Amino acid sequence: MVRPRYFADYWTLRPWVSNPWRVSVFREERRPDVRLEVGFRHQSPIELRSATPDHHMFHRIYVRDEYRLGRPGERSWGTVLDLGGNVGIFASRVSPYAERVLTFEPVPANFEQLSHNLSGYANVTPIPKGVSSKPATVTVYEPKHKALTGAFSMHSDSGGLMSDDSFEIEVVSLDSVFEEYEIDRCDLMKIDIEGHEYEVLYESSDSTLQKIQAIAGEYHDVSPEDPRTRIENFERYLQELGFRVDVVPHRKKPNHGMFFASR
Repeated sequence: MVRPRYFADYWTLRPWVSNPWRVSVFREERRPDVRLEVGFRHQSPIELRSATPDHHMFHRIYVRDEYRLGRPGERSWGTVLDLGGNVGIFASRVSPYAERVLTFEPVPANFEQLSHNLSGYANVTPIPKGVSSKPATVTVYEPKHKALTGAFSMHSDSGGLMSDDSFEIEVVSLDSVFEEYEIDRCDLMKIDIEGHEYEVLYESSDSTLQKIQAIAGEYHDVSPEDPRTRIENFERYLQELGFRVDVVPHRKKPNHGMFFASR
């Protein structure tokens, strides 16, 4: 069925994408294991998989521009950090703006697809690890619905989405990332790590956080017994670090939404 929203998506994608109609209607593909190559006009293609959230995330990042990136040419950045790279859609979107993008994704199946998608992006470095407050091996819980490839979380109480199945991943500290990759200034840090954003931003050193010029991320409703995870306290903390903060709550989910912090 052709829906009016497909035409809106088509016109939004047309300046970016060489096959915008096929991309627009791919959201209706229900057959498993179907893959669509998104052909970009000025960058390497990436691949979307059916029966996964790939198209949903592509729509959020490219069509709705949820991270408020604008169009290539509107800004120029040095280093961009992508925490929670998933299958590489954000990294592909931000690549034209940046001298380098470091994208961290610890879930093996996601990292495999991310590496495939970003193989043509010379300024993007994929890293198969998570980011936390300190180096460690930690437990990640799998979502109840296996198709929710973006919902793996270190929090078993993540909105009732988690199953009892889990596995171990390696995480590094944000401080060590800045040291290892010699980051004196991070122009943008995108963070979507399913509730672990609080741990990263509360526990990293002030000297590291002061090097970050802007943060765009998703906040989640986890560990309600910890007041630090309530958005009003999280927002206040970011303001105390010197950021101007804009919070965009989810229309239906409590203590869940997007946040934007900038200096």
